[in-house]
Amino acid sequence: ALAVTVTAMVALFAVTPPAAGLAEPRVRGGEYYGEPFDAPFLYVYLAYLGWSLVQVVILASRYARIAHRPLLRLGLRLIVVGSLCGLAYVTAKLVAVAVGLLRPDWALAADALVVLAFTTSILLVLIGSTLPSWGPMVGLDRLWEWAGALRDYRRLHPLWRRIHKVLPQIALLPPPTGLRGALAVARDA
Repeated sequence: ALAVTVTAMVALFAVTPPAAGLAEPRVRGGEYYGEPFDAPFLYVYLAYLGWSLVQVVILASRYARIAHRPLLRLGLRLIVVGSLCGLAYVTAKLVAVAVGLLRPDWALAADALVVLAFTTSILLVLIGSTLPSWGPMVGLDRLWEWAGALRDYRRLHPLWRRIHKVLPQIALLPPPTGLRGALAVARDA
């Protein structure tokens, strides 16, 4: 699919005449930046990118459900969100082309949305794909375990309180209360 897409893009690029020549003053002065960019190869590129991103969302979602390592699961979920932002980029780019053709004065605003979606997508996919390797080095795995232990404590605390009420001798220390108790639980979790 990639070879067909690249071949189609090269062929369309080769046969599509440029909208302006390099010798034109508006091209040399950069005045064309706000004009719509509408080239046939762009649609082939966006179609392939959209199809690829849908495949990434499907596969990364599937593997995130079965991943055993928490940072790998989180990384895969970030890749899914980044790929969804990539799909927003594809949509925004198509909208920007349409807006540029219909309302050229709105082209720069539409392009700002395209840049935002593209940048967000790239950042999320990059962080998600590298998180399992650098996360343990900065302590994210220990933070994840601590948050899980704190969650477990908060879930079990009502049961412990009821048992302590019936059998107070099970506790070595009185039950923690107030801010001091919450800090002690967070420290020990």
